[in-house]
Amino acid sequence: MNSTLFPVALARCPGYAQFEVDETVAKALEASQIKLSPGSNLLIKPNLLRPHKLTCTSPQVILAACKYFKQFNLNIQVGDSPGFGSAKSVAEHLGLTDMLAPLGIQVVDLKNACKITLSRSQTRLSVSRL
Repeated sequence: MNSTLFPVALARCPGYAQFEVDETVAKALEASQIKLSPGSNLLIKPNLLRPHKLTCTSPQVILAACKYFKQFNLNIQVGDSPGFGSAKSVAEHLGLTDMLAPLGIQVVDLKNACKITLSRSQTRLSVSRL
């Protein structure tokens, strides 16, 4: 069976200051060797489970990823389909909406699930569409 390997990168962050998170996230993303063409659409899909910081991806990490990818002239959106509430309401509660506003990046709700079948395994999944 052929399988596609995707690079994974881990990096230790020395602290919680935004500049430290920015540097660490940039280092990890560079190590992962992601290649995207200018003008491409990019969805950053953090975990925005519910409006409580301990159940969500850190807003500082999301902001750092958005800043990193913004330099490549991509069309970036941040989105999720939370178990409780909407992605927009969870992001507002976490302060993420205000953090992303200067970058011109919006938080979107992933709804409109459609069924797909993976060709190799015939596994059926529901995938959200923007």
